[in-house]
Amino acid sequence: MESKSLKLPACEDGNESRSISSFNGEVSELAKFQAFYDLAVAMTANRSLDQNLLLVVTKAVELLNGDASYIALRDDEDRSVYMHTVYGIRTESFKSIRVPYGAGIGGRIATTGKPYIVEDYFQEIEPLLHDVVRAEGLVSGVAVPVQTGGVNLGVLYVFNRTRTTFTNSHVNTLSLLGNLAAVEITRDQTKAQLRQAHDKLENRVRIRTEQLEEINRRLRVETILRESLEEKTVELKYANSRLILEIAERRKAEEALKESEEKLKRLYVESVRAQELYRSLLNSCADAIVVYDMDGKVKYVSDSFTGIFGWPLEELIGRQIDYVPESEQEVTRGRVNEVLEKGIPGSGFETKRLTRDGRILDTSLSASRYHDHDGNPAGLLVILRDITARKQAEQALAQSERQLRLLSAQLLTAQENERKRVARELHDGIGQLLTAIKFRLENINRHSGLRESVKNETNIRSTILVIQDAIEEVRRISMALRPSILDDLGIVATINWFCREFSATYSGIGIEKQIDLDENLIHKSLNTIIFRIFQEALNNVAKHSGATSVRIQLTSDGKRIRLEITDNGRGFSCGSETSTESCCRSFGLASMRERAESLGGVFDVESVIGKGTSILASWDIKDVHGQVY
Repeated sequence: MESKSLKLPACEDGNESRSISSFNGEVSELAKFQAFYDLAVAMTANRSLDQNLLLVVTKAVELLNGDASYIALRDDEDRSVYMHTVYGIRTESFKSIRVPYGAGIGGRIATTGKPYIVEDYFQEIEPLLHDVVRAEGLVSGVAVPVQTGGVNLGVLYVFNRTRTTFTNSHVNTLSLLGNLAAVEITRDQTKAQLRQAHDKLENRVRIRTEQLEEINRRLRVETILRESLEEKTVELKYANSRLILEIAERRKAEEALKESEEKLKRLYVESVRAQELYRSLLNSCADAIVVYDMDGKVKYVSDSFTGIFGWPLEELIGRQIDYVPESEQEVTRGRVNEVLEKGIPGSGFETKRLTRDGRILDTSLSASRYHDHDGNPAGLLVILRDITARKQAEQALAQSERQLRLLSAQLLTAQENERKRVARELHDGIGQLLTAIKFRLENINRHSGLRESVKNETNIRSTILVIQDAIEEVRRISMALRPSILDDLGIVATINWFCREFSATYSGIGIEKQIDLDENLIHKSLNTIIFRIFQEALNNVAKHSGATSVRIQLTSDGKRIRLEITDNGRGFSCGSETSTESCCRSFGLASMRERAESLGGVFDVESVIGKGTSILASWDIKDVHGQVY
């Protein structure tokens, strides 16, 4: 047979309802077993051959994610193969294709009994069918034999209208569906043969009965007339012999019918085994699995569900599970309705659930909608994973981080207080002593005699210069520890002062400032944080960047305070990572980030080699004022 893949008639509106959840285009093994089980159960119902084969091709399209599928069967009287069941085919000419025995792809499969994967349908068929295939637009597909006991009954195809790579997994899946189709065709043929034999036997019995009745009538007439009694007796014996033979034939037909019933029983046992396999697969999963109907009532729960939540299957069948805490009911209802109405699977939804003994577990929930054989929504498959231990670990880690941040903030505060104390002692203690010594030496120099003045003037002046240098050094150290201007005049005046000092020291680096904020918005503790980040950033510019200019922005929009320092230096690489942490491994950058986050701020570093570096820190005004110091 040449046809590669006949597309299942999509719904009239062009939308196909797919009942199998797909991940990255592949059907999960769990969903596949569910599909085979549902199909096997459906085919045992009271349906016609056409209905059951349509279920097969529909399921083939779902499981292989195809566009079309069809089953081509043998016509022994015509010595040809014809399209029996199609799904997804758009053109009537394709549906009416007939090919002689042995021709095309179907003939190859019927001869070898092996599946075949089609890369390009158009290239592998006879020219006679080129126009038909071109009109249908089929490209790639896979075909498997429909056979039983070594006897070929036809071929099952699945095709796509776009070039697709089919794998052995697709072949195995389609072969299983082909076996189901073969069983159904054989069962239908057996039923038809039995019905034909039964009807034939009934007709022959009717005819023989009529003949016997006629003979009996004649016998009665002949008895009355007493004529040809011996001849009629022979006829009666002959008729009785024929009747005995007919009865024997009927018994043989009944035995054949019994054999067929036994075969159907074996098929039923196989379907039960498939159901047991499906349940075994569900129970082998470590996560809890629940199958609901459309009313939210339980159809099945796995052993893992019983182990985690405590309820056994027999207590839940046909009931709703009362294990959703009140606080989780509204959001859970919304998620479930979204999956049921839109058919889009949801995964990774974290929620809480109650156990049978009243414990509350943190769970990660995944849900998907499944469908019946007519493509209608039939219920919900839910998988729950117990993540209580993980959530507890995350909470402990968050608490540890909060404590660490608090300790860091306290350490920075203690450091600033110690700097402030040392600076004050240097300024008020040593600085004042040195100033007093300077004044006394100057006074001695003014009141000394002429001879002593001329003699000691040079020594005294040199001593005064040394003392003056000591005073300046004490002032410098004091300002470096903590500039008193920060406490006296605020952050804006301090930044302006530091920029003047920086420009005097590093004249080759130009400074551009943009300061626009109300200092009343800045908490006292934030003044210190902003200055230290600003001070460290400018020191890094001077020592490492090789920049010729730096831009400083300190602004506020009434909600957040923003500090940004950008230079045009050589920049540096953050490595292959793009996170701020990868750029904050040096002690200086790590210190700035720690200071910013100690008051709930956000710290970020952006650096491009050859273009420069930008440091950004910002704080929410409400968060800063809400801190306790």
